[in-house]
Amino acid sequence: NTKQQQQAIIWGRFSSSQQADGDSRDRQERLNRALAKREGIRVLAEYFDEGTSVKEGATPMFKKLIAELPSGVGIICENLDRINRGHPWRAKAYIADILEAGHWIITSTDSTEYSAESIKEPSKVSAGDTQTSTAYAGNFYRIQRVREAKLEAIDLARKGIPSPLGAWLPSHLRYNFDTRRYDFNQDIADITERIFKEYASGKGTSNIAKGLNKDNVLTFGSKKAGAWTRSSISELLRYEGVMGTLIIKGERMPGAFPPAVKEQLFYQVKALLDNNTKRGGNYTAERVNNVFRGLCHCSQCG
Repeated sequence: NTKQQQQAIIWGRFSSSQQADGDSRDRQERLNRALAKREGIRVLAEYFDEGTSVKEGATPMFKKLIAELPSGVGIICENLDRINRGHPWRAKAYIADILEAGHWIITSTDSTEYSAESIKEPSKVSAGDTQTSTAYAGNFYRIQRVREAKLEAIDLARKGIPSPLGAWLPSHLRYNFDTRRYDFNQDIADITERIFKEYASGKGTSNIAKGLNKDNVLTFGSKKAGAWTRSSISELLRYEGVMGTLIIKGERMPGAFPPAVKEQLFYQVKALLDNNTKRGGNYTAERVNNVFRGLCHCSQCG
């Protein structure tokens, strides 16, 4: 077949949701569409898998797509690592299976075409080796760097030094990479303290949530009000990060970062929570129509 008769799908992917804010998708789609136009290939459909890693093999979306793709239809992608970034031997074997099933692949960064026949050529073997090995090595060293950076951040936290802990930081703190300090969100700290003080004064988690929603208090990280729930309040009341304690893999690190509530208040609330758990909670809905109320009890907490 000539290229004018070839038909293909366009495939794109990136590994993390953070890349959605960058130009990865735009770049891939631009390169892939340009190649199809340049080579006169008819594009049947375009697919893009967002925030999905292929370090362990192809994504579920791609596997399903290939299983349903008619023989003879090709795949246009930026690089082979958009399909598989696993160990080079496994990645090449997977790609070889796709080609032997009657498909072909063109990478838009270098216009290299892979097919069941062409991969027998030493030049294509070499090109495939380079792409799969480079992708695997890049991913391997990137993971190593991320792991080392996490260990370094945890070690700084042990010493009470501000560090880029990311999602391990409580909502009232953000690490500032310019100043290498924490930016303290006083509004979130005040809301946190309000929740703890209200529970300590005798308010239940449902009533606290209702009060916050009535006052249009935003949940942490939310852009809309009215989302506080009994469970979200309970989770916050038990979260030691609000008093500056970091817990990772069972290791407790008191004083790892600035607190939103004092230890005395946190442990006062903890004692109340423990006592209420042993005693059994109260149903706080305004209307209760249940003939079994007071007769049936949870087998776990009583």
